[in-house]
Amino acid sequence: MKKNSLRSKLSLLLVAVFMVMNSPVPATAAAISENGQDKIRISLNGKYLSSDAVPIIENSTTMVPVRVISEELGAEVSWNNKDSSVMVKTSENKQIQLSIGNKQAAISSRTGSNAAQMGVAPFLKDGKTMVPLRFIAEELGLGVNWDNKERIVSLTKSSSDNKAAAKAELDDYIIAANSSKEADISFYTNTAVKKPQVTVLTKDDPVFKGESKVKDDSLSEYRLELLFSDVKASAALQDKLGLQTVQLSENNLLQSIRLAYPPDDSAMVIYLGCKSLPRADLLVNDNGFFLNLVNENIQDGLKVSSKNIASNSEAAQVKLSIPQIDGLQDKAVQNSINERFEKKALQFKEETFEGLDEYVKDAKKEGWPIRTYEALTNYRVTYSKDDLLSLYADYYSYTGGAHGFTDRVHSNIDLNTGKELQLKDLFKAGVDYKGIINNEIKRQMQLDPEKYFSESLTEWQGISEDQPYYIEDGSLIVYFPLYEIAPYASGIPEFKIPVSALGLNL
Repeated sequence: MKKNSLRSKLSLLLVAVFMVMNSPVPATAAAISENGQDKIRISLNGKYLSSDAVPIIENSTTMVPVRVISEELGAEVSWNNKDSSVMVKTSENKQIQLSIGNKQAAISSRTGSNAAQMGVAPFLKDGKTMVPLRFIAEELGLGVNWDNKERIVSLTKSSSDNKAAAKAELDDYIIAANSSKEADISFYTNTAVKKPQVTVLTKDDPVFKGESKVKDDSLSEYRLELLFSDVKASAALQDKLGLQTVQLSENNLLQSIRLAYPPDDSAMVIYLGCKSLPRADLLVNDNGFFLNLVNENIQDGLKVSSKNIASNSEAAQVKLSIPQIDGLQDKAVQNSINERFEKKALQFKEETFEGLDEYVKDAKKEGWPIRTYEALTNYRVTYSKDDLLSLYADYYSYTGGAHGFTDRVHSNIDLNTGKELQLKDLFKAGVDYKGIINNEIKRQMQLDPEKYFSESLTEWQGISEDQPYYIEDGSLIVYFPLYEIAPYASGIPEFKIPVSALGLNL
């Protein structure tokens, strides 16, 4: 009897604790235990909360109404009746999408998108969307602390919160190596920062300078735009760089660097001027980030630049970076290739926003906040030699649901004819290229079987006639679309096969 009585008291105490953790109104709150003695208070950023919404313990996970914490922090919460999902949108443009009955949440921000797993799927109770307390708190940048002596549960902004991170400073940079083929740059910060958004631009693309965007010839033929959402330059670095272009060696890949601030003061931008089209690999750590630039080795006489199309509204974000080539002797072939690239990108945009007008109309009618659709593209040149151009473009779309979707589109082009080359076009007649590639892919899959669907390991039939691929660094890279042979969490599966093992002369 004593054990049951104690268990009953503890249960009542837990319910009382979490009842006061769910208030949408800043006010003093107290929960009183069965004996009427112990008061437990809940504070959010120093303000106490109270609520009539009762939390629920589901599979040892505390579930609370999503609006309780979200709206208290100034976030917008909207419900989509069509797909039974709720969207939390912060003032820093972070979006958290949760779907009823789905343990996977979609997280997106200015620096990218990712999927996150919850221990318990959200569900509806009395018209409220119940979500795991710890999950929503951490995604909104909150820390959770229990003071047993004072009987206070404190929800506070953690160091990962956007506003706290905005105090981060870029202290210095060091160019560790700089040659005509490669450049290494280390940027040092006073705390961990988010990965900047990197965009490849050409001299014809406007860049931030002063209060507006202008064309700036001082930044070389090609330039990288590094857009930061959560870090500013320190006073020392501003003294070192200023807001004028710093010229480096004319003969090296990295030729110039410049600091800029958008007029709305929402981010910092660093421009890196490059002699040729660079491939950029970015690594972020607790001390800052490291950038490796590699010359894409475009064949002599050929230029690859970007045609950028961008727009931003409450309902739709568009940022298309479309490859355009120049320098071919046959202008008809050149124009045909460029038109094909642009047509693909514009068709992708049109398909992404199909149904958007109807959604916006319904949202306004029902009084829902607008959930932003996104259509983003970027590309990377991986090989250019002997009139063979190999590249791929990533087409990212978001129209709601658990997460966005990336479709990788390959292009392997004979620059003499403009023809798109399939895998079979690379091999001599009679070569069993499928058998060689299939065996190598199966071997590599067995090295890390947990990455793939179990049926892919046992039932996969081999590559297709129009199998996606590209060429890079002396290797043939065969890849598969999302979900084809592996779950979303594995990303786009790629298999690197040396061209020497295939008997190719590339």
